[in-house]
Amino acid sequence: MGKKVLIVDDSSTMRKIVTRSLRQAGLDFEKIVEAGDGQEALQVLENEQVDIILSDINMPNMDGIEFLRQKSTNSEIAGIPVPLHPTRSTKPWAVFSKRGLPWTLQQRLPVRPRKSSAPC
Repeated sequence: MGKKVLIVDDSSTMRKIVTRSLRQAGLDFEKIVEAGDGQEALQVLENEQVDIILSDINMPNMDGIEFLRQKSTNSEIAGIPVPLHPTRSTKPWAVFSKRGLPWTLQQRLPVRPRKSSAPC
């Protein structure tokens, strides 16, 4: 049986791009479900069981961080992994800091090439 994914983003264009990217990457999802914000995602999760949730951070009504908070209070869905992705030029650590949250969930550091001391 294939996996199910929930894509949460207020931009229908971004939801389509993520869906297309998943398919082009060859990821075999049985079903892809969409929601326009965190509030809608919680409603979808009342009726759908998913294996992973891909969520934007900045959304109207309920943003990605509040969605995580509310999701964590429901034991039936609390364990579903949720990689957050900002679709605008947002610095995720700034969003977390603004809300007094530690930026440790999935921190990514910029990869910089090492300078070689060997002569070219």
